[in-house]
Amino acid sequence: SPLFNGSVPEDCDLLIVNGPATDLSADELTILQDYLAGGGQMIFLAGDTLDALPNWEALLESRGFDLVDGYIADLGSYYPQFGSAFAICGVLNTGSGVASGVDSDALTLLTNSRGFLSLEDTEDAAWTITPFLSTTGQGLAVTEDDQQTQGTYILGAVADGSDGGRLTVFGSSSLLNGQIISQNPSLVNQTLFMNALTATFDDAS
Repeated sequence: SPLFNGSVPEDCDLLIVNGPATDLSADELTILQDYLAGGGQMIFLAGDTLDALPNWEALLESRGFDLVDGYIADLGSYYPQFGSAFAICGVLNTGSGVASGVDSDALTLLTNSRGFLSLEDTEDAAWTITPFLSTTGQGLAVTEDDQQTQGTYILGAVADGSDGGRLTVFGSSSLLNGQIISQNPSLVNQTLFMNALTATFDDAS
């Protein structure tokens, strides 16, 4: 059955999608595209799965994001104590609103993160993408069959549409993992998420 009765409720100021493990139906995709096209706001945290989710990917692409295949490792910025280059510390863009008030050397931690590329902008692009968290140039997208593609990948960004729609993406719902946050109190994961939540609400703090 559909997630919604034909549309997102009119009083929904912000829709949070936290770690989807299954795909949208075609009807649900249309509902969410219409919601964003009408000036809606959404936060999307990628799930811990490499299964193909073509309708979710289509929604992301309609806002300028290409969800790359594989989990992201970063040989240039990871936590050796976790024993894996997939436990990564993102590079912060402190000029973005979501990273407002955060030092450029502050620590984040994402595990089993997905990565995004910004679809090539054109003069009449319907969106403006502002990354706030990325890998270094030593990022690797590693697929299940161990294919590795090096690049600089977006781990967090905002797409502002010319229609007023706003989509904020995070590469992993591990951003909000309670155990990770409680055991690593110096992380600014929560700060980034709270900034994303409150970015467009003048009366929220």
